[in-house]
Amino acid sequence: MNKKIFFLTGLPRAGNTLFSCLMNQNPKISVTANSNTSEILWKISNLKNGEIFNNFPDYESLDNVLSNILPNYYSKWKADYIIDRSTWGIKDNIDLLKKYLKNEIKIIVLERDLIEVLASFIVFSRKNTTNFLAKFDSVEKQCEYLMGYNSQINRSLLSTHELKKPEYKKNTHFIQYDDLVNNTKHEIDKAYEFLGIDHFEHSYT
Repeated sequence: MNKKIFFLTGLPRAGNTLFSCLMNQNPKISVTANSNTSEILWKISNLKNGEIFNNFPDYESLDNVLSNILPNYYSKWKADYIIDRSTWGIKDNIDLLKKYLKNEIKIIVLERDLIEVLASFIVFSRKNTTNFLAKFDSVEKQCEYLMGYNSQINRSLLSTHELKKPEYKKNTHFIQYDDLVNNTKHEIDKAYEFLGIDHFEHSYT
């Protein structure tokens, strides 16, 4: 079978590691680490705005490259199903998927209360004194950095907000952090149903 490529997005510290570790128990599934495929698609599609392309605007050839980026990127991966993790909810990224993805768009979105996300980062920084937040001398400055304009949290919030629009309802499946932690098997089963993948007997110990 041809590989199917699905997507994972959402806030950091919202269960990405738990979800990925569980799904990766299934040999037919590979959940990626943070991926740069969305950036590759975006940068190559932006060639259409360049002077060289406009001197000879060969849309068909460039679109052929773009439509094969995701399949080629994962062609050596052994899994039948790839779950690519990035900020796919950003409007430009969704538009690229609509145009160039060869299977139906399905995006799993992990959610967690923002205050809990920030608190989780702060607790992490206190336990790991050489981490990237250690250079700040107060919790306020750490939070200001975490919530910066182009930060992962801010981009994830924009992504999640976009994906909650009614037009994406059939393309998205939201998982709340507390549900994933406290009712793990149920949430994993629902993810399988959304993706249309046969269920697998996971270990939850």
